[in-house]
Amino acid sequence: MDKRWKKFDQLTGDCYVNMISGNPGTEIWGKTFSILEDIVQDEKKKTPGFAQTLDDLEESVDYRCDICGWLEDYLDELDMHNQHAELERVCRKLLAWFPCEEIYAVNWRAMLAGSLSGQGKFKEAVALGEKWFAKEPENPQAAVTLIYARIAAGDLDGAEAIVNQFIYPETECGDENEIIFRAAEVLYKKNGNHKEEKRIGNILEKYEEEVERLLEELDFGDELDFDDFDEEELPFS
Repeated sequence: MDKRWKKFDQLTGDCYVNMISGNPGTEIWGKTFSILEDIVQDEKKKTPGFAQTLDDLEESVDYRCDICGWLEDYLDELDMHNQHAELERVCRKLLAWFPCEEIYAVNWRAMLAGSLSGQGKFKEAVALGEKWFAKEPENPQAAVTLIYARIAAGDLDGAEAIVNQFIYPETECGDENEIIFRAAEVLYKKNGNHKEEKRIGNILEKYEEEVERLLEELDFGDELDFDDFDEEELPFS
């Protein structure tokens, strides 16, 4: 095992110590990513096709390092500290490194678009969202990414056009489309449509109450058996 992995593993622990300290920042996180960057790029030079997904990368070190979890937290830290330029760079690196990644790439694309908007690169953010949505028109995350990009760019009518493709007067909020409803609430607050903002807000409130009710009914001391619930009772079905 490359000794750099041991250093990476050690520094990931330091990152979380830093996170809960009184002086949090992203410097130690960036240092840790630099080590990961060196390892991955060296391995890909030596072995074409190395680690096409994050799981492949973790498997290459026998799952001794929580690379997936740490990367997710690193991106969140960059986002929280408004480090938009670095967030863009890291997201682009990850998308280039892991071309076959499906699960985590959804979040990377969304955060990449957000980082572009955060830097005032509105046209690039919209173009990214449009390209993704054109490829996956039924993907709620692709839709939401485009909605937020258009809102940031000031194209509120364009954002509403996407919302209207997913939300109709009779549409109910569930686990799969909750993010669309939340984006719609942001949109209607932005464009001053208080009637729709209130309607969407009420639907989200009802959805949250249903989720809370279901969780309260579950006995977490026992093994969960969702067969005991009718599908209609599950708000995330």
